[in-house]
Amino acid sequence: LPVKRKHIVRFIVLLSAIISFFFFVIHEPATVAGYASPVDTGIQLSANFGEIRPGHRHMGLDIRTNGRENVEVKAVADGYVSRIGISASGYGNVIYITHNNNRTSVYAHLNEFYSTLGVAIRDQQQKTKQWEQDLVFAKDRFPVTKGMLIGLSGNTGHSEGPHLHFEWRDTRTGASVNPQKELFRLEDGIAPVIEELFVYDATSVCSKGAITTINSPAGNYGKQLIVNASKICFGVSAVDKMNNNQFNLGTYRLTVFDNNVRIFESVKDSISQDHIVSVHNEVDYRHWYRKGVFAEYLFSRDRDSEATINRRKNKQGVVDLGDKKNHHIIIRAVDLGGNATEVAFDIRSGSIAAQAGPTRKVTNLRAGKKAVLRSGNWVFDFMIGSLFDDISFEPTHSRSRYPSSVSETVNLHDPAVPLGDSVKVSLKLDDALRNKAQLVFVLSNDVFYDVIRPVFSGNRAFCEIPVFGHLTLVRDTVRPVVGLAGWRNKGKLPQGNLVNLTISDNLKKVGEFAATIDGVWVPFNRKENRFWYSIPAGFPKGSHKLVVSVSDVAGNLTRNSFL
Repeated sequence: LPVKRKHIVRFIVLLSAIISFFFFVIHEPATVAGYASPVDTGIQLSANFGEIRPGHRHMGLDIRTNGRENVEVKAVADGYVSRIGISASGYGNVIYITHNNNRTSVYAHLNEFYSTLGVAIRDQQQKTKQWEQDLVFAKDRFPVTKGMLIGLSGNTGHSEGPHLHFEWRDTRTGASVNPQKELFRLEDGIAPVIEELFVYDATSVCSKGAITTINSPAGNYGKQLIVNASKICFGVSAVDKMNNNQFNLGTYRLTVFDNNVRIFESVKDSISQDHIVSVHNEVDYRHWYRKGVFAEYLFSRDRDSEATINRRKNKQGVVDLGDKKNHHIIIRAVDLGGNATEVAFDIRSGSIAAQAGPTRKVTNLRAGKKAVLRSGNWVFDFMIGSLFDDISFEPTHSRSRYPSSVSETVNLHDPAVPLGDSVKVSLKLDDALRNKAQLVFVLSNDVFYDVIRPVFSGNRAFCEIPVFGHLTLVRDTVRPVVGLAGWRNKGKLPQGNLVNLTISDNLKKVGEFAATIDGVWVPFNRKENRFWYSIPAGFPKGSHKLVVSVSDVAGNLTRNSFL
């Protein structure tokens, strides 16, 4: 029996060593010499640099924390904390560390900041009586060293699950740089996958969408396409895969060849901070709106910013089929590991049918031109950068579905057509609306919803809209409702208790929030319409009074006291 126990012990030790070895190999921080990994669990991605998101490209890497919050986050190099942010949206709790090589590292969606920094932030919150903060620090105030603990990971801000969002920026320009080019070398032996191929009429891309769509085009090598267009361009829906990773990631390089001549290429090496408007010029917004899947354009538009992503235009990605000849097209997707996928096919122009004229009077709007249009009591002011394509714009009017509406609903064009810069909208108010209190605009479509506080001038109410959709003026007289959890035993709170508030509103949009305990302002954290406060160590025993004040966009105020 002792011999058997000895063998069992040896087996367990050996097995533990093997498991530890493979865990280290698989999770070894794959950083370039001179840098530390921001997490000790290794770098496995749930999203990579340059991925397309609604309204923007992903500016960094989403590093998995295995579904856990409060994983230690560490500085990748020596530097100093130059900025922090606290917000209910966007990056949530975020730290910016400036390094001496003209680079700044960004760590977002944190739960907590390291202790010294956290004390300074809480002092500023108390001083300003504001939970949200955007603070800039001098170089010598919060120095950090490589590998130093700077915070704990979380799920704050606009985040759909626990992870660390990491960015690597050019300190001088603010542009985001692909961290996989300079910091992290991740094992990747799997080629990208081109899931769909789109062919567009180059004269009406945004307004008409694709004229031909091919699913799983890898099975169409050598096939010929015939299209009824004289000039065409392409788009693809493509994903990249990595070793030991089940997530679909974005592609690094996309290239188009026409008869073996490169006519377009996009490379995700860096992204400027002014990319937000431009991204809708680089994707098939119509396809995303209707199908929920982004397709990336493989051609350049007039409004493309060279600094948005690295784009080599050559012939702008447009293929001229006016010669009536076959054109051999190759579309290539390549990842950072050098793995490549190609789709090759021949294409030519067929007969081009005459387009039927409009059956009703429309107002034409041209991209790159300012225009002011009127429809009833509504006025629409289009900026130079509002449109990516020429459109026929004719708003319609319908009865509002909101019981508290004070205007009809104006239906603005096709929500599947993207806007660049916002459109300024104004509505003439009749005499019954001289009292402008509690008036708000509600804008919605199938993927967007917002409540907008108007600006008033004379007898007109103004707002700016970022998307086409349905717009209504509403008088909102309903106050928000506060729900409370964690306030127990008539205010007698054990140390470490979490006070949770859930705020609901009839228009689903909460505005200002403030809370005090025994008359002292306290910094409730916020994510969407949930608010929480962790009772700190040393909190006095006994009964306490919590007072919550919350308003909606229309200014309706709720003030509740809890003993």
